[in-house]
Amino acid sequence: MLREIHLEHLSWSDKTCTGLRDLVMDEAELGLSHMPPVDLFASPTEQEAAALYRRSYDALEDGPAALVPTAAQLYDRVTARLQTEFRAVSTDEYDLLWRIAMAGGSLELDDRADYPAALSLGQRLWCVIEKTERSFRLTLPQTPCRLMELAIGEPGFQNARIGMTVMEQSLEAMLYMNGVLDAEGLLHGTVPALLRTAPYPLPILRRFLLSTFDCYLEGGGRLWLLHDGAASCGELIRQQHSPDAMCAMPDPFLLMTLCRDGMLPSEKTESDLLTACLEGAVRPEYTSLDVSEDVRLLLKQSVPLDEVFRVLASRLQVQPTRRMTDCVRQLRKVTSLWGPTMATAVMQ
Repeated sequence: MLREIHLEHLSWSDKTCTGLRDLVMDEAELGLSHMPPVDLFASPTEQEAAALYRRSYDALEDGPAALVPTAAQLYDRVTARLQTEFRAVSTDEYDLLWRIAMAGGSLELDDRADYPAALSLGQRLWCVIEKTERSFRLTLPQTPCRLMELAIGEPGFQNARIGMTVMEQSLEAMLYMNGVLDAEGLLHGTVPALLRTAPYPLPILRRFLLSTFDCYLEGGGRLWLLHDGAASCGELIRQQHSPDAMCAMPDPFLLMTLCRDGMLPSEKTESDLLTACLEGAVRPEYTSLDVSEDVRLLLKQSVPLDEVFRVLASRLQVQPTRRMTDCVRQLRKVTSLWGPTMATAVMQ
């Protein structure tokens, strides 16, 4: 989803990967609260359809100068592309749709981690979103449900879903290696190459990227994918505008390792040592794995060691020990940095 958080005033303690994920969920919750509880497939009024449109992916794609479509036009747009678009939803959206279907077509969310996927389904105009006392309720109307059933029965559907999963994992690996990725370049190169089995219209692929990754929209409309721990994304994007910028593409072995471990092989030993060292010392709201990941991702962004130690101390029930700080120093030595040198470093 689009990240519209202003990070300049935040301390590094609030800009860790854990902190940024919480902020993104807060943004998704706000977006869900602004979605009109209107069913596009139940003959809404023109005013209701217009309110839905303004919160949709369609409005984002059409731009602010576009005419608002009528209710009938919006219905035709959504239903015409739904079967193809359903093949290319994010893994989180696909799982959430299955849970809604298994719940009889209506589900109240009980986990904030579902909020970004729920918001994306609302922006696709597939689900009706209603605020409840505790959370939000998503209802899947009969028309999109029937079209999804037809899509599942089509030849090649399962292969298409496997292809989307492989692409998602590949782009996650590339984001870990680079910090940010130019979505427009991906849409015209890497993404079609990864999806050899089924070409998709660019707007559908763009929606997949928006629903799967943290994204930033530059003033000129250029879309960037962000690693969910990238707090210094503005500087990383400026570096990518450089003519000397490189984008690292993992080889198959490295891709498999990144998907399994979530980090580069050169980082794993020291990262695991730090995780083990923190076991039993972190505050109840964190895990040692969370804190270790937060530290490693701060190091990737060249955050000064004193700031990293300050973040570490804020996550612990005790003062950081000498062994802990030594582990951080060792991890710093083997952690590949995001920026111009990253691509070269990881490919050697």
